[in-house]
Parts: sequence; C-alpha cells; structure tokens
Amino acid sequence: MSDKFLNIKQVSKILHFSEEEIEKLVKESKLPHYKIAGQFIRFKEDEVLGFRDKMLESEGSPSESEEDEDYEYTFTEKLVDFLYFNDFYILAILAIFLILSIILLEVF
Repeated sequence: MSDKFLNIKQVSKILHFSEEEIEKLVKESKLPHYKIAGQFIRFKEDEVLGFRDKMLESEGSPSESEEDEDYEYTFTEKLVDFLYFNDFYILAILAIFLILSIILLEVF
C-alpha cells in the first residue's frame, strides 16, 4: 500500500476525466478525498486506483464492447466518406484537366 497523495490534475489523468468532473465527484462524495489545511484536495493513489477498478467493473470497459461489435459499412457510406475526405484532391485533378484541355485546344 502506497501513501502517495495525488492532486486533482494527476487524478484526472489516471481516471481520464476532466478536472471539473473530478471536482464534481468530490462534491458528491463519490470519490474518496482528503482536505489539507481546509482548502487543498488530495487523493490517496491506492484509493483512486480502487475507484477506477470499481468503476470499470460496474460499467464495463467501453473499448471492449466497441471491439466486439463489427459494423459493416454499405457501399454508399464508403463512397460518401471517400468523397468527404478526398474532395479537395478530386477537385484539384478536375481543375488541372480543365486547364490542360483549354491550353491544348488553344495550341491546336
């Protein structure tokens, strides 16, 4: 057991919550904490890790549930994504062909 104390910023990194969410958990007394000199909030590392483990057990890991689901994209969805992410390149190629065709028509 470690007696290492953590501040809100360190706890937010461990739990992957914002500092505001950590403060809300403290106000609701859902996260074990200690007040030092009546104003500084500190957390024991072991208690924070225990809270994280308890939270993961009760809610389940979101990454595990997302990996289990295989979503099949339709052709239309793939096409829309392709056009959305490559529209600049498609328009640039069309502009180049248009400019080249105008130049070639003037030359011949």
